[in-house]
Amino acid sequence: MSPMGLNGSGMSGLAMHGVELTPARVICVGHKRVQVLMGDDAIWAELALAVPRVLAVGDHVLVIRQDANAYVIGVLHATAPVVIAVESDLSLHAPAGKIECTAGKGVAITSTNLDVVVQEARFFAKSIVERFTSATRAVKGMLITKAGTSIHSTEGEHRLTADRVTSLSKGPTRIDGKTIHLG
Repeated sequence: MSPMGLNGSGMSGLAMHGVELTPARVICVGHKRVQVLMGDDAIWAELALAVPRVLAVGDHVLVIRQDANAYVIGVLHATAPVVIAVESDLSLHAPAGKIECTAGKGVAITSTNLDVVVQEARFFAKSIVERFTSATRAVKGMLITKAGTSIHSTEGEHRLTADRVTSLSKGPTRIDGKTIHLG
């Protein structure tokens, strides 16, 4: 067999069986299929990609067709962000390894619920902003906060309830209020 799968007559083995394998450009996106331009012919092709993804108009794809059947089997060049779409639940498993996600411009997660269950969680960031309508943090053991400076600002009432309160200060301690009740 000569290079590129051509036989002695110059015709590929696929072409001998009426199969055409060619690049094409997506011109219309449908459900589970796309319309592609192959030369001067506009045909509909079913998606048969190893990784399910959403294609966009202008994407360059690899199409295989025989008679009236055509299938997109590869993406040569994507013009839009890659969207992987599945029609049911999606699970990622690495039973003997880890899953890494790296992005140069950020990671966004949008959902109605987010559950994270781990043995230990560590977060490293230069800064963090958290905004909630309401929040509850329940710690069964000890909660330790270490900070260079700690500022608590409460618009309404601030209440501290404990069996015992110890407050230590290396410098002056100031309590300022319109009325202070002790005892």
